[in-house]
Amino acid sequence: LTGDNTKGAIVTHEQVARAQAALGSRLTHVSIPDVGHDIRKDAPSQYLATLVSFLAANGSGDDVGE
Repeated sequence: LTGDNTKGAIVTHEQVARAQAALGSRLTHVSIPDVGHDIRKDAPSQYLATLVSFLAANGSGDDVGE
């Protein structure tokens, strides 16, 4: 998860691109717009929805969110 660099997010698009090049399909990247560095605090609903979706898609956390 990354936020918006103009709002204070630390990870840049270039860093994400390098990580994707190095890790390929092992990396799942989701950019959350309009939030800075503390995504959990700034956008708790988006953070949780993204986390639950990732866990469900990757066979983990079948009971997440219950």
